[in-house]
Amino acid sequence: MNESLRRLRTAIKELRLEVGDPSGRELARKSGGKISHTTVCAVLRCDVLPSWRNLKEVVRLLGGRIEPYKELWMAAQRAALPDHPLSTTEAEVEPSWNVFDMAAVRDQLISKPHVLMRRLTELRFAIEPTASFLAAEHLSEAEADRLTDLACQLQDLGRNELFGSDSALGAAHREKYRAVDVEFHGSLLRGCRNEFIGGLIGHVTAALDYRIEHDRVGTGGNKPFPAVPMSIALWLHRGLAVSVQQRRCSAAEAFSRAILAEIREGPLPESVAQALRAAVACLDPRLMGPGGTDWPDFESEIDELLTNEVWPGR
Repeated sequence: MNESLRRLRTAIKELRLEVGDPSGRELARKSGGKISHTTVCAVLRCDVLPSWRNLKEVVRLLGGRIEPYKELWMAAQRAALPDHPLSTTEAEVEPSWNVFDMAAVRDQLISKPHVLMRRLTELRFAIEPTASFLAAEHLSEAEADRLTDLACQLQDLGRNELFGSDSALGAAHREKYRAVDVEFHGSLLRGCRNEFIGGLIGHVTAALDYRIEHDRVGTGGNKPFPAVPMSIALWLHRGLAVSVQQRRCSAAEAFSRAILAEIREGPLPESVAQALRAAVACLDPRLMGPGGTDWPDFESEIDELLTNEVWPGR
């Protein structure tokens, strides 16, 4: 057991004792069927890292403040990653290969996928929100309309049952989804009108390609790419496109951060949740589908995410 998990277990034990040491069955009854007594007991023991959803529910039942336990859970989750922490060699030695040689980047993704996907994902976190902010400022009306069209295409492709098929048609369908996703994110990087950021499109494309085509186990701290895209992820792309269309720069940045947060393990970070809440409030519902027909579904899924502070299925 790593030290971070031990601290989480101690914190849960102390909280339980503060409220009279209730049993797992008592807490399960108190939940009204939201969580079983066996799951409650597993969280209380904390021999292994529980899901955030289950931990949050147990802390709520014990009357504790959620935020301190979120921080402890995230620390334990990071410590449990197979490639955490970096080895001394990785941490201290500069790479001997040219990081701007895309052929070399793709070779490294094959030989060291955990290291490269972690670094490429960190790069995405560093540049994509800023690129989205600037794209909302600089994209032409036609370019913004194209971005909205790409987001709608991505949603349609992600919802299609062919996505999860093992057939040749399924493979072709996933390839079309990948191409649309790459064009969507590339449009933002090019649209920011900054050649230094735009010059990193190849790196972002490499990360997207690897994640969609190969990442079924979770690499570099990312959760596995699902059998079919998560509905909330598709709606976040729609929200980003509409933000750009309205020239809402901060909203575009917020949706970009939420898209990136979704691919990582763990709960929705509070800073991202606050920015996302403000972003949704400033959008024009009429732009979400013809006459705003998609707004109720969009708003419902975002509200559920913000209320639960946990990604669906986790």
